[in-house]
Amino acid sequence: MGHKKQRAKVAALADPIPGLISTGYLKEVPESSGMALAPEPGTFYTHGDHGNAPILYVINWQGEVLRKILIPEATNEDWEALTSDELGRIYIGDFGNNKNNRRDLTIYRFDPTQPAAIPPRIRFRYADQTDFPPPNPEDFNWDCEAMVWRDDHLYLFSRDRGRSRTCRIHRLPAAPTPPDQEALAEYIGSYELPAQVTDAALHPNGHLLALLSQQQLFLVTITPESLLDGEVHIIPLPEVSHAEGVVFTDAATLAITTEKGGMYQLILSAAERGVVTGKEPEQDSEQDSEQDSEQASDQGSE
Repeated sequence: MGHKKQRAKVAALADPIPGLISTGYLKEVPESSGMALAPEPGTFYTHGDHGNAPILYVINWQGEVLRKILIPEATNEDWEALTSDELGRIYIGDFGNNKNNRRDLTIYRFDPTQPAAIPPRIRFRYADQTDFPPPNPEDFNWDCEAMVWRDDHLYLFSRDRGRSRTCRIHRLPAAPTPPDQEALAEYIGSYELPAQVTDAALHPNGHLLALLSQQQLFLVTITPESLLDGEVHIIPLPEVSHAEGVVFTDAATLAITTEKGGMYQLILSAAERGVVTGKEPEQDSEQDSEQDSEQASDQGSE
């Protein structure tokens, strides 16, 4: 089966950052690098990245730490993303891979209702990676900082450190692996985007994907069958530097955190709400064919 590349069909936005509000500051969280909704309204899980303690922080819109949860028998080699499933379990992605040479990629499945229990692990490798690292630094596209749960699978979105233009998508079952086994993350396609992706979030209706990058947000319309056939809207976020955490809080609002401690609320403008709540995307009957969409917009990369 051939793999698709989805090129960004950019829909122009009238206002650079409508609805962006700075709500607080994360002074107690070292380098916030992922987000997920916590059980209480208006609260979130986040964490620090490489080398920090294996702790989930529960924070509010003001960036205040409400409590800290030490994950039993876990290490933080390089935590980079959070996502949750329909049962409220949190998946912690220890798959930061700046040098593209890691062979210990791990995802912890944490159950907030049993915080003292040792979380099962999903050990995995990319089915199509053969060099650790690739000999050409321009091919460094095995770092990952973005993940979503969808239909009992985890979707991983690469951070293209080599060329800053291709976000590769891999999929693996959201099931723990035995200690002596690894799951294979299957390559399913890619987006051509003028940036490095640093986090991802799935809209509550399942038809919109948010991909965060440095000072940009990409909104991708998707279908139940495919992540690769929709239009991409780009929202510039020039005031949001080092953005690395994003989550939908409701149908029209996103929360965003940055490594530098920023905490933001983004209320989608009328144009973006049309994508979120309007007509559902039609199903594509040619999903397995090779296809290039319109040429990517000529935007400068980081």
